[in-house]
Amino acid sequence: MTRLEGWESALFEALAPHMAAPFAWGASDCFLMAMDAMRAVTGEDPYGEHRGRYKTAAGAMKRIRGKGFRDLEGAMDAICERVIPSLARRGDIVSLMADDGIALGVVVGDGILCKAPAGIQINPLWTALHAWRVG
Repeated sequence: MTRLEGWESALFEALAPHMAAPFAWGASDCFLMAMDAMRAVTGEDPYGEHRGRYKTAAGAMKRIRGKGFRDLEGAMDAICERVIPSLARRGDIVSLMADDGIALGVVVGDGILCKAPAGIQINPLWTALHAWRVG
């Protein structure tokens, strides 16, 4: 995977709808926001077949496990190289602990853009558990 020319503005455009939308499984959740970021940065959509195909946390996990992965981090390991979280750069994907378990977020500067009930929140980069290089 390589980063496309103009990925910076494409990333902003991909994240903007998630900033405005409330959290909704299968529409605007942490996984889809991360995949939208990846598609904007690289043009690739490795799990595109799952878009809009689940409506609950259980449905999301059923899809992930149906692909042979234990969790979100396993799904990320299959498509991107892990890097030390402190070396993550804008557009990379990270995992972090959320109220209901592991979630994915997108690195934006020195913070992590994460889905939240009302839209998004920004967490410090040091809260990342793992990170994956996108492009």
